[in-house]
Amino acid sequence: MKTLGVFNNKQVSDKKTSRLKNRVTTRAVVLDANKHIAILHSIKNNYYEIPGGGVEQNETIEESCIRECKEETGCVVEITNELGKTIEKIKESDVINETYCYVAKLIGNKGIPVFEEHEIEDVFEVIWVDIDKAIHLVGKTQHNNPYHTYMQQRALLFLNTAKELLKI
Repeated sequence: MKTLGVFNNKQVSDKKTSRLKNRVTTRAVVLDANKHIAILHSIKNNYYEIPGGGVEQNETIEESCIRECKEETGCVVEITNELGKTIEKIKESDVINETYCYVAKLIGNKGIPVFEEHEIEDVFEVIWVDIDKAIHLVGKTQHNNPYHTYMQQRALLFLNTAKELLKI
């Protein structure tokens, strides 16, 4: 998959990079029949993100993407396109985050998310908006948390790439 961006906000050196733990994650730009995008909103911390999460052992990247979409949006999805990947060198947690993103379409009806404990604590909700509104919501938030800054950069890159690819 094509690398769309490398984020290294703290200028982690190549020497330090070799000691970071690798984490593989997935994200999806999920579209419904009206071309609305599923966005996760943390009401408590006031940030927006696209669905996704870590790849579990014995799971392909695509299987992880489909599972995470089901958990975080309550929706069954089908992957339709590869968007690309990002690499985030996160000094604060000693991690290199390699994130693979796909475009996925909703299959059937919208369901109810099954959020993890931290998502419940952050008071997550799923909202469906057009892609321009999604880009606006993700981009408008100011972050004090370095990880949220990485999430924002990554989500904006994926959303803008999807907009260009899909011509929406």
